[in-house]
Amino acid sequence: MSIFSLVLFGFIEGGALGFAHDPLAEGISFKLGTKQGFYGHLILNFETGETKVDSAKYFWHPENYDRETEYKESFWRPYFWVNFGLRIERYFTRKSWYQPYIGVGIEGTKESNWWEKHEHEYEDTTSTVIPKLAETSSYGPTGVIGMDFYPLLLLSKLARFELPFSDAISFNIEIFTFYLFRPEPDWRRQKKYSEIGWGAGIHFNW
Repeated sequence: MSIFSLVLFGFIEGGALGFAHDPLAEGISFKLGTKQGFYGHLILNFETGETKVDSAKYFWHPENYDRETEYKESFWRPYFWVNFGLRIERYFTRKSWYQPYIGVGIEGTKESNWWEKHEHEYEDTTSTVIPKLAETSSYGPTGVIGMDFYPLLLLSKLARFELPFSDAISFNIEIFTFYLFRPEPDWRRQKKYSEIGWGAGIHFNW
């Protein structure tokens, strides 16, 4: 292990693993930080696979209301999508069973998928189906104000005795989320987006 790794792990005093959702990022949530309250937070969700698309050409015969197929082929093409969020969060002093925090970072989505473009020529009554690849990336800055809740700590307070591992599980609600992003030029939507939204999550802490 390098000296850099030893120094880095010397600053890391806690972490969390769970699931989180906000307007852009959703999926596995991983946090590493210090007891002084600064955490790095990664949210990641992705999928890969294959989708079936057709390539075809048809002729329409109006005299007998019949459609003739010149050719039709099906193809399996790869696709993927990924949602991500990367933040720096500042946690304030825990107040009994809840703890407020603020955060800033960058979030976005990236997708590559196939769709079928249908074209019609009414003069010669032909129609075609053409596979097309659509790719889009949306990303931008995000800010959040939220609150972590520790249900076992609350139960301990109500029951007036200390439960083991009372800070191991937490729920969070983000009461304010702002983000701004612009899709790449090759996508259909060309405008910027901004929105106030909400977020939530559940984590196992150590």
